[in-house]
Amino acid sequence: MTLRLGLRYDPVARPGAGPDDAVRLQRAIVAHARDAEARGADLVWLSERPFAAGAPVPAAFPLAAAIAAVTHRMRIAVGPLAIALHHPLRVAEDAASLDGLSGGRVELGLGLGENVQAFDAFDVATAERVARFEEGVALLRAAFAEGPIRLASRFCDATGLDVQPKPLQPAGIPLWLAADSPAAAARAGRLGDGLLCRDPALVTPFVTAWDEAGRPADLRRVSLELPRGPGPAADWIAAARGLLASAPAVDLVLPALPPDATPEASLDALDAVARALPAALRSRRDADGSESRPF
Repeated sequence: MTLRLGLRYDPVARPGAGPDDAVRLQRAIVAHARDAEARGADLVWLSERPFAAGAPVPAAFPLAAAIAAVTHRMRIAVGPLAIALHHPLRVAEDAASLDGLSGGRVELGLGLGENVQAFDAFDVATAERVARFEEGVALLRAAFAEGPIRLASRFCDATGLDVQPKPLQPAGIPLWLAADSPAAAARAGRLGDGLLCRDPALVTPFVTAWDEAGRPADLRRVSLELPRGPGPAADWIAAARGLLASAPAVDLVLPALPPDATPEASLDALDAVARALPAALRSRRDADGSESRPF
């Protein structure tokens, strides 16, 4: 049983910001993530928003590689990626390469995607989102496994291809599936290694689908993103207690404030949650003695 504390970076540029501002903000995120590791963060999540107005991180993997270069223990989670907008084999190669460079510290989040402009830009029909999403999950698993891919697919004929490199993590890169509805949570229970959500109520359909699929209960994983702002630590601890009753591995993730605004605020909030953890939950957080706390 483990409990991890992390930060999510999903920045929005200032009104009127230019290209140089985006680069400056990405560099600030790298420095902020390095400080987060020093303050005890177990992981960071890096969002990407291709073609989204005011979003300075259109692609997360380069930013993740920069963070990997300045950190040593912290897990680095990329996503949720709108996998329908990506070639799954390109994602597999990027993720596995980053896993090797980071010493096996990578996790990957996948989502359906909601930015219609991005789907139009990549000439992908939104009506195909679910089918492309489910095929993408299956292809990633096949690409991470040993040997050539043996999987018939509709959108990407990869049969016979042997994707290299393979992830450094022996069990492969954990695949978190994002959900904002009961149907998506149930899909995560059937197909994912964990549920990534903001609403604790989605844990129930996730667990139900997981159990109906005959999957081992001791492998369930839930990542809950907490509301933006300082928030009452007691409420967060109560959320952790409730989730640990349903999943033996739980993440509490705080939105990181833009590093160019008040960078210490999110680090201080992380400290407050860590200090407020009762002894039983602190022991669960520290139960995994490995350097990067993988599940």
